[in-house]
Amino acid sequence: MREAWLAKYDQQNCYWLLDHGTCEKAKDYFLEQAVQGFMASAEPLFIEPPFDTLKAQTPWLIPISDVALSLPESILSQGILLHSQAEKALIARHLRSLLNAELAEEQVLFRFYDTKVLSQMLPIFSLAEQSEFMGNIDSMLIQPAFDEGSLEETAEGSSEEKAEGSLEEPAEGSSEETAEGSLEESADVEKAFITLENDKAAEYQVRTEPWWIIAPEHLEGLYNIKHHAYAISRRLWEVLPSLMSKLKEPLAKLEMGFEKAKEQKLSKDDAELWVLAHIAHATQTELDELVSSLKLDTEQQEYVQEWMENSAWQL
Repeated sequence: MREAWLAKYDQQNCYWLLDHGTCEKAKDYFLEQAVQGFMASAEPLFIEPPFDTLKAQTPWLIPISDVALSLPESILSQGILLHSQAEKALIARHLRSLLNAELAEEQVLFRFYDTKVLSQMLPIFSLAEQSEFMGNIDSMLIQPAFDEGSLEETAEGSSEEKAEGSLEEPAEGSSEETAEGSLEESADVEKAFITLENDKAAEYQVRTEPWWIIAPEHLEGLYNIKHHAYAISRRLWEVLPSLMSKLKEPLAKLEMGFEKAKEQKLSKDDAELWVLAHIAHATQTELDELVSSLKLDTEQQEYVQEWMENSAWQL
């Protein structure tokens, strides 16, 4: 599939978008082979605030070359191939403009360069959203992750989807935040190439200010209970340590709670309140303490109170 895609285009207009981990593997391979030139014209994406502090972990935009195509399949089969008539600097500028996305009125890092994240979100994009996402890129080939192990984990400390009234931590301005596992990984990623075409690439005007908005429906394929439970656990240890200290194996209890909430088909936000109500009931934590510590609004208080009074889940 990759060879057929590349054969359609002039190589000088083709690029390779790689996450940091895959790029390091490629650099190590060429170092062992004593081959130079792979990174000669590469463009890092993390060069502007707030991501300049993460430049050691930057993804890269790399021009396709005979040197790059000499890599072993285990490396070459990863990442995203791009074709554009725009200048490389303008392509990189468009990609950087996507990094700082808005999710529920919070700024988060959109890890579109992670094929596992992007392949789950793309089927949900409308045609207009797909065209806007591609910007000045007229063709894109997203390769399935090579079956050599999981893609790099989201950095520790990253949070799940941000939503108004969420129990999770607010975003740190300089930290690498992800969109729901920007963040969360799906265990059942379809092993298939995804090709996209954009007939509006020539009309696109590059934007410099944050503009991409991640809608809740974009995240439907990315939900991960373990990551969600971990994020909530960190938040509760911060603001309600007395509650958490009363639980035996609190993280396992939270994971169990979110599994039960999923069985009831609760939304992510309602699942947080449902689990909170049950662990508060089990630990004899007063509603007033929850409201004060988590700044719950009136509607959230009513949900939690009702679920606390009717708690049937035995921890």
